[in-house]
Amino acid sequence: KMIVVMVRIPVGSDEEGERIARSFRERIGSVNGTPGFLGFELLKGEHEYISLTRWASREALRDWAGSEEHAAAHSRPQAPTSAGHPHAEGHASSAGAPASSTLVYEVVIPSGEQ
Repeated sequence: KMIVVMVRIPVGSDEEGERIARSFRERIGSVNGTPGFLGFELLKGEHEYISLTRWASREALRDWAGSEEHAAAHSRPQAPTSAGHPHAEGHASSAGAPASSTLVYEVVIPSGEQ
């Protein structure tokens, strides 16, 4: 079953948000071609960003998370909010915003099914 990973990344300022978006833009494509990877979106809210990735299965996500490619994609020094690190947890924003959180969901009704 398809898996969706959502990482909530609180931001304390517009500048911090732009740093996060830029970090994701620079990494676009680093996960493309990974078996089981289905897609990525970065959502912008009022005081947060949401990184959303879609995976064919928990196994595909687990394989990516344990891969050298994953380690290489996340080895750069990160900003205080972890610059949108796709699996960030427990990192507070430089402006004192709440910590990031990672949520993993199994899709039970895919889009297009009625």
